[in-house]
Amino acid sequence: MAVVLGGMLLGVAAGPAAAQAVPPEAEEGFFAELPLVVTASRLPQSRADAPVSVTVIDRELIEASGFTEVAELLRLVPGFIVGYDRAHAPVVAHLLANDAFSRRMQVMVDGRSVYVPTIGGPVWSALSLNIDDIERIEVVRGPNSATYGSNSFLGVINIITRPAALDAGLSTRVNAGERGLREVTVRSGGGSARMDYRLTAWYQEDRGFRNRFDGRRVGHAVGRIDYQASVRDRISVQVGFSQGDLDQDEPEDDAAAGGNTPPHGVTIRSNFQLVEWERMLDGEQQLRLRFYHNGYDNFEEFTLVNLSPPLPMDTLPYDQSRSGERYDLEIQHSLAPLGHLRLAWGASLRRDQVASPRFLGRFSPVEIDMSRLFGHGAWEIGDEWLLHAGLMIENNGITGTEPAGLLAANWRLRPGHTLRLSASTATRTPVAFEAYTDTGIDIPGVGRQQVFFRKTMPDAERITSTELAWVGTAAGNTLAWDVSVARHRLRDLVVLEGGEAGDIDPDNEGFFTNGGEADLSTFQAALDWRPRWGRIHAAWAHTDIDARPTAKDDQALDRAGPEDMASLLVIRHLAPGWSASAGAYYLGRMKHISGSRIRPATRRYDLRLAYRWKGRDYRGELALTGQNLGPAYTELHPFSEGSHRLYASLKLEFR
Repeated sequence: MAVVLGGMLLGVAAGPAAAQAVPPEAEEGFFAELPLVVTASRLPQSRADAPVSVTVIDRELIEASGFTEVAELLRLVPGFIVGYDRAHAPVVAHLLANDAFSRRMQVMVDGRSVYVPTIGGPVWSALSLNIDDIERIEVVRGPNSATYGSNSFLGVINIITRPAALDAGLSTRVNAGERGLREVTVRSGGGSARMDYRLTAWYQEDRGFRNRFDGRRVGHAVGRIDYQASVRDRISVQVGFSQGDLDQDEPEDDAAAGGNTPPHGVTIRSNFQLVEWERMLDGEQQLRLRFYHNGYDNFEEFTLVNLSPPLPMDTLPYDQSRSGERYDLEIQHSLAPLGHLRLAWGASLRRDQVASPRFLGRFSPVEIDMSRLFGHGAWEIGDEWLLHAGLMIENNGITGTEPAGLLAANWRLRPGHTLRLSASTATRTPVAFEAYTDTGIDIPGVGRQQVFFRKTMPDAERITSTELAWVGTAAGNTLAWDVSVARHRLRDLVVLEGGEAGDIDPDNEGFFTNGGEADLSTFQAALDWRPRWGRIHAAWAHTDIDARPTAKDDQALDRAGPEDMASLLVIRHLAPGWSASAGAYYLGRMKHISGSRIRPATRRYDLRLAYRWKGRDYRGELALTGQNLGPAYTELHPFSEGSHRLYASLKLEFR
């Protein structure tokens, strides 16, 4: 059904009323210059001038997609694998997804890393980030450790929130739909001539997948203050808090099927504080000082059941709780010492504190210190050439000193057409669970039974990449494209040798070591067309994976990513106030993130119809969204079944 309706949106585009259906407030943006990005090199520049491939998901795409989860927005980016482990645990990865933790990407919110040092990746359900507060998302499709350090291995996601000044007044949004979806958001903003603030609070609830015990009930609150202290000085303060309960099951070890793990509850809690000071200096110089703290706690206690001899009990208390904190201080100086040369350089200090008696055992708690020195330069040679060079020197408490570099040459072939050749190196530092693993269970009367242990400290994972790209625009900047071919050589990948999760056989202990390698050859293409009647955003990626066989088949890298991925989002402006959008998403065959079975290729179709209206002091939007309107399919976890969901959304804003 969604395919037919999507075709209808395109088919009516040429109708005589199409040219009159453009919202007046949107027309100016259609013909504006391409937006500047800041994530690629820490220097504001167009996507054509960036040293790496960048995709921008702007506010229009965010709203038209109909997605209620921040992670799902990454479906719009070429080469990004998006799916679910559980309904409250999205999986996001670039090119490879061989576990649920997105360990090979850096994820930031306003430059603040939300990468969890305990097991890696962000915890999306505990991310204090409301989708309505997002201004845009900048995604680097490839290594960028030279700019953001280790863990910027296969990609960087920087979620940029809206300045508080844009959200004056009171607004509320309510989402309600199938599978128990209930979301309520209240936002208030205001300020004075020099200070603006925004406070957003929201609650999320749903029952999860139909065939899983994986619902959630989570509340969040976020506040932001932007203060213009002087003509030269700007101070921004952000704080956030999330807390709630998740339903958890373990289908591979289901107690109802004779396993040891019953369905149980998990309590999550997170908080963050961010303070940023920017000072404009003379001669186009800028100084920025940023400090942030992240905290995350996962409380997971339950009772193992169905125990049998030789264990001397029928049940056993079990605690998988873990916690982590991160403190980070960074200073950056941007300058243009010559008219054709721009530089950004700086340093940062970080401390991670992680604890988990279950996963880290005798090592818990662990403190990991890190220091960085970085720099990036962009040098224009005439009107045709732009050369980039970036370097990061990082020292951390796990792998020692690790350098990462980037070189790129952008050739402005002619107005609107740029060719780019780049080469880079990057690293990924093992997370605490990989570096300090001491996972076991203490059994009264038996003693400690190991599952995983630390044999040696794993070294950093390494990648060397080369890329050739063509970035172009046409038709008065209403048509933009980005085409690239790249070669990524991954070495020293951390893999698990021996052992099985949940196995307490002392003769089957496992440990992490550097034993994986893979060569990835990719072709990626993105197109964004903004005719007067709407917008088309399309992405496609093809990847060939040549990987060395691993000792454990469920970690095989040659099947950890699909050969082809594609997405299409069509936005159609209808009669005044009305708009419709249709999304189609394809993910090719790949291995499930749990086990070694291959999941078939999947297709997902979404459809959204919205009506907007304005009053004297308010405006509103009513939308109906259908997700997964095609056949049911298997998610990235083999026991999670994606099926259709309808929901309605009402948003009111009072000024």
